Amino acid sequence: MRQTLNGFFCACVVAVMFPILGSFGAEPAPPAKPPASAKPTIYRLSQVEEAKKRAQTEGKPIAWIGGFPEHLEPYSKPILGKGAHAATAYAIAALQKDTILVFSDGRTENHTEPTIVDQALHSPNPHYTVPYVIVLTPSLDKVICKAPYTAESADRIKIYTAVLKIIRDKDSWNPKPPEEKPAK
Repeated sequence: MRQTLNGFFCACVVAVMFPILGSFGAEPAPPAKPPASAKPTIYRLSQVEEAKKRAQTEGKPIAWIGGFPEHLEPYSKPILGKGAHAATAYAIAALQKDTILVFSDGRTENHTEPTIVDQALHSPNPHYTVPYVIVLTPSLDKVICKAPYTAESADRIKIYTAVLKIIRDKDSWNPKPPEEKPAK
């Protein structure tokens, strides 16, 4: 079941993203910080065709992160911090297994992204706060959901839990070809 909330799709928040701290309504734990050697692959705007091909091959959506390149540097503080660097690190950690990550520089590549991405980044607010994550189908023809920046870690956990629930429900965003009806 999807509901529209602040202009992006949001599923009922169910603690499916991370191991549950306890039962009966406990908040999900934040993603574990990956080891330094486990650097995720993050495609840049100039590599979008390569990212699309990989997403289609692996059947994963694309998570497009609009942000600042300095926030791609390793983050040594807890990723539940309040700044944009912490939020970018959290988005990468949360989405790296379920999506193909693409990054565009909010300063130098702004408005040069594919039209669907540019429109999603700039609506409803024409001046988005980084990082802003847009999750799209592998062919970049449909926005699946959005994850706007939030400074509060509890809100960030809820947003990414909902985003991952939507991503993992492939039937909701990955249309199946129509079944052929048997001839009579």
